[in-house]
Amino acid sequence: MKPEIKMKGTLLPLFLVGMASSLIFTILFAALFRLHDEKIWLMLEYICGLILYHFFMRFFLGSFLSIAVKGPLDYSGKWFREKAFEKQLYRKIGVKKWKARMPTFDAALFSVKNSSPEILIQQVCHAEVVHVTTFFFCYLSVLLSLFAEDRAMFLVISITIAILSSLLELLLIIVQRYNRPRLIRLMEKHR
Repeated sequence: MKPEIKMKGTLLPLFLVGMASSLIFTILFAALFRLHDEKIWLMLEYICGLILYHFFMRFFLGSFLSIAVKGPLDYSGKWFREKAFEKQLYRKIGVKKWKARMPTFDAALFSVKNSSPEILIQQVCHAEVVHVTTFFFCYLSVLLSLFAEDRAMFLVISITIAILSSLLELLLIIVQRYNRPRLIRLMEKHR
């Protein structure tokens, strides 16, 4: 009997569709540019290629870091500890109101019903490592514009997509940092 793969609460289907469709559109627009030699097709090819990069980079980094980061992370270490300004900042930007609407690659990993607080704290730490790493990798795509013929236009496109992409990562980092102290308190309460 094959194990059942649960897709509910996971972004894996979205990632696969996103990667496949951005690859298909990149190839389509590349072919149209080769046929018609109009800048619009080159620009659309470039945009779809960047989107493909961002989907692939997120998928690859998440998978790679899941394998590379071994053992438990020290949630009480300097990096993961809540900073003095964070509570007030999170209250000001209303994290509690919007955090549930943020995408989660696999919701089961962050379920209070399915996991102990100790495991959830590790999941949150790991997710933060992935999102911080991805934040910086968002800007690597800007280097692609340096090889383009019309560098100025492609630089603007690359920077715009990198900023939007990194803002999503920043919001996801904030959610992890917001949740961790609450999970630590829950763990201490259970003890």
